Amino acid sequence: MKSEHRAHGTIREVRTGYEDGRFVTTWVFVDLDDGGTQGFGGWSLAEHQEAWNAELCALFGVSKLDDLVGKHCWALRSFSGWNEQIEGLEGTDGKRLVATAFWRKRLPAVQSVLEKRRESIERDIAHHTRRIKEQTHTLARLENDYVEWSATPSRGTSDG
Repeated sequence: MKSEHRAHGTIREVRTGYEDGRFVTTWVFVDLDDGGTQGFGGWSLAEHQEAWNAELCALFGVSKLDDLVGKHCWALRSFSGWNEQIEGLEGTDGKRLVATAFWRKRLPAVQSVLEKRRESIERDIAHHTRRIKEQTHTLARLENDYVEWSATPSRGTSDG
């Protein structure tokens, strides 16, 4: 594990919202010691939001989300690199809330962060492979499809 996988910070803010009648959001914004602020959480099915919020509170030993503000934590990332998604939070006592583990308890078909990233890269490769074929075909016929208008005699009209 590289240091980029864990970043120490302080919880700045917690926001909750309700979207489209089916989805709710809980975002925990963490001011990271390295100078950035990053959110953890996001959309959830309304039926699971109470459990999510309860686990967040339990992680830090508080009774309500607003009491998370000012708590120190570690932002846990599955991949190193600048601004990678936060996959979990760890309290100063070592307890963790990991998003994928939380969701797999409720929705077993949830993919791991690795599986999602692999699929995304495979889709990108397939897309770029198609684009290379298309562009190679376009390049092969480029000169046959081109008209150089400045070198083509006009039909008695002025060029400008």
